[in-house]
Amino acid sequence: MTHCFGMHYLPNGTCLNFVPGSLLRYKLSHFVIVFLMFSLNIIKACMPTQNGNSGCCPELEQSILNTDNAIGIGTTIITFNSDTCRTSATVTCMQPSGEGFNLRAAIVIDGINFIAIEDGTVTDTAACVDGAWQMANPPLVVQTLECWLTDT
Repeated sequence: MTHCFGMHYLPNGTCLNFVPGSLLRYKLSHFVIVFLMFSLNIIKACMPTQNGNSGCCPELEQSILNTDNAIGIGTTIITFNSDTCRTSATVTCMQPSGEGFNLRAAIVIDGINFIAIEDGTVTDTAACVDGAWQMANPPLVVQTLECWLTDT
C-alpha cells in the first residue's frame, strides 16, 4: 500500500503533490467527465433513435411507371394497420368498376415481378421489415408497386 505523507491519495494508487490548484484541477476534470457521462445518457434517452422506429415504414404508394406491357392501369387501394407506425398493409388492385371490361388485375413489383394476379380484383399483403416494405414469397423489397390490367 502506498503512503502519501501529506499528499492526496489517488484511486489509481499514486500520490498527488498538493500544489495550489492541482487538487482543484484534478477534482474539476473528474467532475467534467462525470457530468458528460450523465449528460450524454440523458441526451441519448431524450433523442429519437433509429431502433425506436425501425419497425415502421413510410406510406406505401402506387407507382405508375411501366405501362408498355399492360392493357391499362388499375385502381389500387392500400390500407395500413396504423397511421402512426405502419407495419403491415393490404394492397388491392382492381379494374375500374362499371367499365364492362373482363380483365385480370395484377400486382406488379419493380415492373417485372407479378406477385398476384386474379380476374377483376386481386389482394395481397405487405410487411414492414427493418423499415422497408416486402411482398411475395420469398419476400421482395418493394421499390415500385403497380396495378396492371391484362387479358392474359
